Parts: sequence; structure tokens; C-alpha cells
Amino acid sequence: MTTAPVYGLVLAGGSSSRMQRDKASLLYQGKSQLDRVFELAGRHVPKVFVSVRASQTTDPTRANKPLIVDSVEGEGPLVGIRSAFAAHPGVAWLILACDLPFLTDAVLEQLMAERDPLRWRPRSAARMTVYPSRSPRFGSLEPAPLYPTMRPAGAIAPANS
Repeated sequence: MTTAPVYGLVLAGGSSSRMQRDKASLLYQGKSQLDRVFELAGRHVPKVFVSVRASQTTDPTRANKPLIVDSVEGEGPLVGIRSAFAAHPGVAWLILACDLPFLTDAVLEQLMAERDPLRWRPRSAARMTVYPSRSPRFGSLEPAPLYPTMRPAGAIAPANS
């Protein structure tokens, strides 16, 4: 079995409605949160893209980066992930939220080291959350189907999902 390459996807297509400010453009240590996470991901994978809504493609915080535009407007981050699989079939994804100011290289190194192409997530994904919560804010997905139309040619479903 050939291992799929891993690309980065930074989810930055939200409306930040609860915060009432664009989380991606908030500054942390002199950089926008999006710039920080984008650069961090770029040290671990060969290509990084930013997931956006169509209305965000000219936004100065996002426009100078490779973008993947949501295939359906206003349906949340899962549409961004689906759009990434559709844009680059056969690629595994390192998926990061844009608002992870405490994410470190060490965490991403561990996540990438534990990559298993036959699983949906690394063995330690449950304990590798940056913020204690019910759902991880980052992770990796192999090119197995989220939807039947997303399965690359010859792909098999993960052994343990």
C-alpha cells in the first residue's frame, strides 16, 4: 500500500459569530493567529492550504495563502474538510483550527510521528487536545471516505475509526 502524502489544512472559514471578531486575524505574539498556525504547519508538511468561505477569498489575512474554498456556503468546518479532499484526492490531511495560539512544533511532531494510514486518527488523538474539551481542535485524516464521493481510487476504509 502506498502511503498518501500529508498536506496541511487550516480551518479559517468561520464567521466568528460568538467572538464578534475574526479569530484568524487576531494577533498573538505579533502575528495573526492564521499566519502563526499556517507557518507552524508548513514546518511539518510540504503544502498547506487555508479553508475559507467564498466571501473570504479577498480578505487580506487569507488572500496571500493557497486557499480551498468551501463547496457549500455556511455549513461549517466539515464542508471545508470535504472540499479539501475533493480538491486533492488521495492526500491525507493535517487539519488545524486557525485559533490555536498554544499549539507547538512538539505537538505536531508527535501527531505526525503517530500517523497510521490505516486509521482515521493517531493513537493518541484523544489526549492530544490543546484545550480540554469534548472535541479535538486538530488532528489528521487519511484519504478514506467521509462521504462516498470522496474515496480516492483504490482507497480502503480505515481498519479502526
